[in-house]
Amino acid sequence: MVGIASWALALPALAASPLAPALSDEEHAWIAQHPVVRVATSADYGPFTFVENGVVRGMSIDYLERLHQLTGIEFKTEEPASFQANLQRIGRGEVDLMMSLRDSPERRQLMSFTRSYVSVPAVLLRRRGAAQSAALEELRAGETVAVSAGYAVAAFMGERYPENPVITRPNDRALLLALASGEVDAAVMDLAGVTYLMRTLGIGNVHIVGDVGLSYDLGIGYRRDWPVLGRILDKALARVD
Repeated sequence: MVGIASWALALPALAASPLAPALSDEEHAWIAQHPVVRVATSADYGPFTFVENGVVRGMSIDYLERLHQLTGIEFKTEEPASFQANLQRIGRGEVDLMMSLRDSPERRQLMSFTRSYVSVPAVLLRRRGAAQSAALEELRAGETVAVSAGYAVAAFMGERYPENPVITRPNDRALLLALASGEVDAAVMDLAGVTYLMRTLGIGNVHIVGDVGLSYDLGIGYRRDWPVLGRILDKALARVD
């Protein structure tokens, strides 16, 4: 990988991809016509994408490297932006795909989706020393629950727990800090994200209460006008162990 200034994955060119025999003539032609695909990234979506020492890293980048090896497509990572900004960018055609994204009817208006390749449960968080609930159902009426802006769990919480005001924060880092400082009563995040942030930020006064009943089945969101890319990615994801 290269530095944050160029935002490109410096990966070896392959003479023939391992996926080649499984691709149709149309799919081979599509790759030849679109050798570079632009990928949206975020600096604060750990452990999926984050910036470390000026380089975009994370689980999503690892998957991109494997997809490149399988397909021969060069995935060029764009300058990191917020989650909501990336949704708008893909809707406007400024980027071509987003990694580690949950499918939803609202997002289907902006993009299409591959099969999911990782599933992460959404969990309820509280501060240590606050009311110790054993399960989400024990949320008291009127308690505020924070979620990150643009995440699908906001609609889920609003429908399932209408007596608990849902408050948004711009990203997971801001959400966790709001809970740790007592600005909100509870928060909901994906388990991978909260584990990563609690470790990297050194937050010790927040604990996981339990599963909220929603899983983030994460796949790849890609441009709606590129259905062939979706078929290629699905074939490649099926070969990632």
